[in-house]
Amino acid sequence: MKLLKALSIVWLIVGLGIVTACSSSSEKNNANSSTAQGGGNAAEVDELEHMDLSFYFPGSADTVMPRGDDDFVKAYLEDKFNVSIAFDTLPFGDEFNTRLNLKISSGDAPDLMAISGTSTVQLFADGVMGEMGSDRVNPNVMPNFFKWVTPEVFANYQIEKNSTARGYIPVNPKPMTSLLIRKDWLDALDLDYPTNYEELTEVVRAFTQDDPDGNNKNDTYGFSAPGNGKAVYPYFPQFSYHGLYNVMFVDPKTKDFRTVYTDPKVGDVLDDIRAWIDEGYVDPDWFLSSSEKVAQKFVEGRIGMIWDLVPLDSDPNSYLNQLKQLYPDADVRPFNPFPDHPVNIKIEPGYSWSISQRTVDKSPQKIDRIIQIVDWLFSEEGYLMTHYGIEDKHYTRSGNKITLIPEKYEEDVINKGNFLVAWHALTPERYIEPLGLEVIDPTMTERDREVINVVNDYALLQTATGYIPPEGFDFGSFATKRAEIQVQYLFEKEKHPEWIPLLHDFLTNYGANDLYNAYVEQTQASGVDVNDWVSPTGN
Repeated sequence: MKLLKALSIVWLIVGLGIVTACSSSSEKNNANSSTAQGGGNAAEVDELEHMDLSFYFPGSADTVMPRGDDDFVKAYLEDKFNVSIAFDTLPFGDEFNTRLNLKISSGDAPDLMAISGTSTVQLFADGVMGEMGSDRVNPNVMPNFFKWVTPEVFANYQIEKNSTARGYIPVNPKPMTSLLIRKDWLDALDLDYPTNYEELTEVVRAFTQDDPDGNNKNDTYGFSAPGNGKAVYPYFPQFSYHGLYNVMFVDPKTKDFRTVYTDPKVGDVLDDIRAWIDEGYVDPDWFLSSSEKVAQKFVEGRIGMIWDLVPLDSDPNSYLNQLKQLYPDADVRPFNPFPDHPVNIKIEPGYSWSISQRTVDKSPQKIDRIIQIVDWLFSEEGYLMTHYGIEDKHYTRSGNKITLIPEKYEEDVINKGNFLVAWHALTPERYIEPLGLEVIDPTMTERDREVINVVNDYALLQTATGYIPPEGFDFGSFATKRAEIQVQYLFEKEKHPEWIPLLHDFLTNYGANDLYNAYVEQTQASGVDVNDWVSPTGN
């Protein structure tokens, strides 16, 4: 399961080639470039030295990499680039990070890995992420990759100036996340979509106390969100109600830089969340739950409202289709209980790809081959294969129109481990515009089109991207303390009766003011109109 596959979603909420040998001559680069784009011949491939490579990419909860030619992407890459690929995958989350840390500590860091945005800062500081070199990461050597990102954006995305260690994973800039509600529960209780906080609270109360599923049991809850045992994430609607959107944003009214973790209004947010918890409207297991556990309870029919990707009929893995296996009449819809408030920030990259420093140090000859494969994954051929399968088998093509064959895709991909989710981890879902293609999905229903239009009509906030902490900043300890003060105020109200003292201590004694001042300067440098940083609690 994958709650927030877009932030995670999360999002969460994100695939990659070019053939250059170790020669630095432009003639060889040009020749190898055509090979990576599918223009090479067998003789050119035979010239490549065989290499063993290891990849570690995120998948979904049901992803299992098949053996042999069933994994047609792996088979194709191994033949095309004369490599053997050891491919490992887990869903993004704590377990993914734990396994990656074990690989690194045991001296077995993967040659190529996809990592979360917050992890990149610490991994870069720890020397885990290797420099790929500007002679490799440029539009001449990686023409396909640079269809998705400009050299300027790639440069600004780096943790340190002139670095090339942090590979850019583009995302669909159109968010497909929203509060989701059991529309069939609303209908059963004769309720309308809530359009303000009072109505929203009445709905979560009714979903908890009025037996919305009609089973005569007290076994449902109005809302849930993952806490992972350590944080209050901004999936609770109270954040939006109090004017706090996503993680960091520029307030469109005041032009101030604000965050959902360290704002004076967070105290009001936590007070309102506590009220829901005390009334029993929130699943009591929420704080210790992962995204997967929340999603599991939702598809089991025990929760009436969550924040996640909008579920589509045409997606066999969607929460709606999983829910319908138990409740055929179930309906899940996106909604915004605060119509005057924006729902999402324009999505910016939150994940990165990297070649490990171990590979750079011990097997530098692998770097060029990995760069070739990455560039191929971003190519038209690579994107189509890793997202939609094999032409004339899983989809047909007429000009720039790609028509999917869902039953064959389900047979060869979904039923064999849903493995393409992992292979296209470096390229964005449902965002093919940079390639100039149009995808026609015959399973797309009228309901799908309706919910997509609802989300596309949401107001968005714009923010900058590629924030880099000041040199030497301990982001891991900072993030831990940032979450800790919210948890203390939410669960230890008697010990910490006021939010502002906790916030002031954090801003002044844990480097937050220095960090946000740096972020504001970077935002201003990107051309976004934002005021200078001033501590909201004073000095």
